[in-house]
Amino acid sequence: MMTTGFLQKFAPGTALRFAALVFCCAALTAVPAHAQNQDAPPTPPSQDQGPPPPPPGGRHMRGGGEERQLQMMTRRLDLTADQQTQVKAILADRRSQMQALHARAMSIMQDSSSRIRTLLNEDQQQKFDEMQAKMRQRMQHRMGEMQGGGGDTPPPPQE
Repeated sequence: MMTTGFLQKFAPGTALRFAALVFCCAALTAVPAHAQNQDAPPTPPSQDQGPPPPPPGGRHMRGGGEERQLQMMTRRLDLTADQQTQVKAILADRRSQMQALHARAMSIMQDSSSRIRTLLNEDQQQKFDEMQAKMRQRMQHRMGEMQGGGGDTPPPPQE
């Protein structure tokens, strides 16, 4: 695999950090697109319309979603109906690619964690598992903040 050779040029532990970075980037990009309601029919954009109303719960999600981005582009760029159709298809393709990238990043993370865990003794494995659990909690907390929730709860303590 080309990525393995590339990552072996760097210091030990860098591969796991790089995989974590890829995962975080993919997750931060994929979550807003995934979280939007895909069953809702699209609303026709209007030139005199202000920003879209906040989602149920009263908070906007960072990044919005494909429909919100399309509405913003239509309003600011005065897109034709044909351009809107093409942009919508491009945005859907981007979402699909980002979801595939996210799945691939998750697979890489799981594989590297499993391989690292096999190198450790029982005490190290227990500590490693705790570290992984704390990392997942921090990630979930950050995702909650991005989606407009979790603002009232403090983040988990860091070591």
